[in-house]
Amino acid sequence: YTIVGLCVLAAFVCYIDRVNISVAIIPMAEEYGWSETTKGFVLSSFFIGYMLFMAPSGWLANKLGGKIVLGVAVLWWSAFTFLTPMAATLGLTVLIIARIAMGLGEAAMFPSAYNLYGRWVPPDERSRAVSMMVGGIPLGTLFALLTTGWLVQNFGWQSVFYIFGGAGLLWCVLWFWLAHNDPASDPRCSAIERALLIKHAPEPKPDQEIPWKKMFATPAIWALIINHFCSNWVLYMLLAWLPSYFRSTLDLSLINAGIFSAAPWLSMFIIGNLGGVFADK
Repeated sequence: YTIVGLCVLAAFVCYIDRVNISVAIIPMAEEYGWSETTKGFVLSSFFIGYMLFMAPSGWLANKLGGKIVLGVAVLWWSAFTFLTPMAATLGLTVLIIARIAMGLGEAAMFPSAYNLYGRWVPPDERSRAVSMMVGGIPLGTLFALLTTGWLVQNFGWQSVFYIFGGAGLLWCVLWFWLAHNDPASDPRCSAIERALLIKHAPEPKPDQEIPWKKMFATPAIWALIINHFCSNWVLYMLLAWLPSYFRSTLDLSLINAGIFSAAPWLSMFIIGNLGGVFADK
């Protein structure tokens, strides 16, 4: 439960740091005189790092353990969130580099967490545990959209990155104090719990050649790829541009633009967690 709870918090921090710029970029663009195209470059640069490090982070988690990879990842992306205002003052190029670096860190979130779940969560509880962690996505999105406008209005857009980046750094303190790679290395784990979890832990396997040709010749694989591509296209377009749309087209205040943008993720949070409960049943 400690590992699952901390992974849910990590997903929450991951998305408050990822989403806050969707609202904060409105006053940033006004201050620096950015066009809509420039805003698009800033918003999308994150995904360059995210795409590049996704597969390597899973390999690292298997080699080094999920604890160290996830801990360093949160520390890394939180530091670059905290440094975003400084990067913006140094110029557009520096800001885009900082956003790419942040994406590198966030790419390790889910691969390293799944690595830990394989050791810490019994098979009949994994659907629920995964749904709780994935529930951190809409929960973090909701929180960021509901609070960023208020923070910007009262303390300036820079405050959002300082506060949310600082939250990730506090999470790292808890993580390195409480988390362990497996039950055998955790002194707080009781003998009964350790025996139960070790019984279900995956057996270590020698390195195997990945059957890439067979995978990409399988219709089910392509169904997953196409489905994920399409859902993410809509997800991140809405995340990035809904606040700007409500602000510029409907002339809502910054706070209300964030509130109205949060509506789709409220339903996503409710439905996602119900799905995990029913999957286990």
